Amino acid sequence: LAAGVVSAAGIDLDGGVGQREYRPTSTVDLRDRYELGIGDLVVDLRDTDLPAGDVPLEVDVGLGQAVVLVPRDVCVATSADVGIGNVRMFERDNGGIDVDFQDTPEAAPDVTRLVLDAEIGVGEVRVRHAPLAGLLAVRVALLDAHRRQDAERFLASGRRD
Repeated sequence: LAAGVVSAAGIDLDGGVGQREYRPTSTVDLRDRYELGIGDLVVDLRDTDLPAGDVPLEVDVGLGQAVVLVPRDVCVATSADVGIGNVRMFERDNGGIDVDFQDTPEAAPDVTRLVLDAEIGVGEVRVRHAPLAGLLAVRVALLDAHRRQDAERFLASGRRD
């Protein structure tokens, strides 16, 4: 995207570029905020020792995808603002332009409630119980297959340049 378009759209590109995956094991390792300018951000909380009560988590992606993986016994309250794209909460999908998604269920005091605040410029935020087997895994598999085919063609050609 041109710098002027990014600036005019108010897309925040702080946090770098690439793929980031975080797997905190306890709330001590869990950051309050995860940020990425462009790319795929995964915060995997399935093996995190989360306490009962509210656990705040903020994710901010300028251009790309944020995936939050949660244990099945965790309640998730979400406030998400997406410039252009989607919010996918488990089986629900909200998409479009200037998406303001709010889902704030109550939880019993002895239950962990993840309080997610997501800001996405262009892209999507997903909350799931299982790893993302879709887009990210498909991208990696296609890239690996493409590289393997290129290498096989090169070797078959007999060229050594």
